[in-house]
Amino acid sequence: MTARPVAPWSLPRALLATLSLLAALALGALLALLLTDGAPPAALAGWSAGAALVLLALRARFRRSAAALPLQPGGTPVALALLTGVAAALFLDTLALAPGGSGLPTPELAALVIRPATPVAWPLAALYLLLLQPLAEGLVFRGLLQPALQARASRRAALLLTALAWALFHLLAYTGAPGSADPATLYLSRLALGLLLGILRARNVSARASIVAHTGINLFFLLRLLSQSL
Repeated sequence: MTARPVAPWSLPRALLATLSLLAALALGALLALLLTDGAPPAALAGWSAGAALVLLALRARFRRSAAALPLQPGGTPVALALLTGVAAALFLDTLALAPGGSGLPTPELAALVIRPATPVAWPLAALYLLLLQPLAEGLVFRGLLQPALQARASRRAALLLTALAWALFHLLAYTGAPGSADPATLYLSRLALGLLLGILRARNVSARASIVAHTGINLFFLLRLLSQSL
């Protein structure tokens, strides 16, 4: 039987958390770029700082309300969720590499394709893509927003609206990074992945499986870029 998510926050608070995450990433990247004169890994450092601050704020807010973060075990095994994310990334990557394809956009990895690469770029990318981004976005979108929307609409409507919002979030937060694909490709690819993550969230009692799958998606693209750089 499919688990029904319980909304830990109201819809207005979930929307506020979503906007707060976007603002934290944008301000973090802007400050980092200004302080480092536009060094290649500056955006990664700013995004990491912004995501970390949001995670700390969420943890403090949940502790004050005597509630548990939506990371409880149960449902899809962690290993299966990770493999699901890797398989989804591989599938989309294969489509993007087909004749006439524009290439799957990975603007978060732009600092790694700029030469000369800096020594801190790869560790920063691993920290952000494998830990901070999946946790921050997973908790905000799948942990808070999706169940809050489902409390006011149907399961399918909540899943679709969350995926649309997540794709738009990526369009606003990451478009314009050097080497990234066009906005339409970025949006459509993130929409497809957002639907997959939303399905995992809807089928589990918490956001854990969708967060792990997001890590699997990022792990694939990080390893693919690493193999191309060797």
